[in-house]
Amino acid sequence: MTSKQSGVALVQVLLISAIIAIVALHFNKTAQRNVDIARQYQQRLEAELAMRSAKTAVLSRFYQTDTLALFNHSGQGTSWYCNGKPVTLSPGVTLQVKSMLGKLSVSLPQDELLVPLFRAEQIPDEQWGQFLPALHDWTDVDDNVSPFGAEHAYYNASDKAGPRNGPLQSVAEIRALPGISDTQYERIGPNLTHHYISTFAPLCASAPLVRALFNEDIAQQLIILGNGQQDIEQGWQQIFGSFVPYDGLLDVFPGNLFEVTLSVTRGDVKLDHRFEILIQTHQSREPILQLSYY
Repeated sequence: MTSKQSGVALVQVLLISAIIAIVALHFNKTAQRNVDIARQYQQRLEAELAMRSAKTAVLSRFYQTDTLALFNHSGQGTSWYCNGKPVTLSPGVTLQVKSMLGKLSVSLPQDELLVPLFRAEQIPDEQWGQFLPALHDWTDVDDNVSPFGAEHAYYNASDKAGPRNGPLQSVAEIRALPGISDTQYERIGPNLTHHYISTFAPLCASAPLVRALFNEDIAQQLIILGNGQQDIEQGWQQIFGSFVPYDGLLDVFPGNLFEVTLSVTRGDVKLDHRFEILIQTHQSREPILQLSYY
């Protein structure tokens, strides 16, 4: 074999080796991708099973335990928080519970509660002065425009759907109203609910909302009490001078309407499930009524 033939043979061997290496690398990447897919699929199944198990356990505890005892950290066992503070149920599983009494209703708006929130978020008076009448016009059944309010003419001119002329179905509907921007909605929206609620439970409210409605000293005491650092009855009496569970506006009890958020993490997979429940009597056809899912 001449040197020229040897050189050609060497090039052929190197070329074939390179092709084999490329094919092997491709198969290796494909195999690794299949392993990753299988692992994620398994993690997804584990996360879904953990989510179902956690939801069953949460609903069962709501059924078995009085809600005041459930959120009173001076009692026996591990208590929850009604202000949305996370609780770890098991490794990789967290729970957040928010009582709707810890939010302000836009279906039964009370100016003495809503206005301090707007001011705390630095929303100018002229804006909420327009928003509140527009909110009334959105939910009433007639087409008469309230002073500084808004009816069909405003929404048609703004190329927006509305007004509903009926009960709110979601807090997000208020984004269409005049007097509030998207940025402002993002700040105040978590503290609002569309449910018909006439009382307010400060122990179940977010810290910014509590600070907006009370002076700093009382607000700090309420936040501490809501975070389970003191017996509810003793702490309430210390703040307000007596333990009056309901005075016509403020309520110490968390009520029976809750927003529940479950989060499950398994490896690279994270699932979130949010839903609302209404706790009824054990004699009801549905002691726990699930209202909505997100």
